[in-house]
Amino acid sequence: MLVDKQTLMENLDHDMDLLVVVYETFCEECVTSQKSLEEALDSADVSCIKEAAHKLKGMMASLAAQKTQCLLEEMENIDSAESIDQAKVLYSRLKDDIRQLHVELDDIIKSTNGN
Repeated sequence: MLVDKQTLMENLDHDMDLLVVVYETFCEECVTSQKSLEEALDSADVSCIKEAAHKLKGMMASLAAQKTQCLLEEMENIDSAESIDQAKVLYSRLKDDIRQLHVELDDIIKSTNGN
């Protein structure tokens, strides 16, 4: 599991309505941030890679997804154009994590709502 459900729910004061809002925001913002990150990787723009990774890292913190947050921190710390290949490997892992996060968050919402 990527999401620490207990920490997530504690951070949200066990407010299911807020969890739904956080999840919906994640879904919307994640698409934009991923696109920005892809464009930055394609153009080898280290500054933009760091900026996009930082934004996504904040999202992961709000979702209590520490493993993914650490992956993004690694990406955020790239320091040169020579590191772009490493950033692309990390991005591939990130895409897998994001797919898994959608599944996990959807399951948490369904199980907590009793659906």
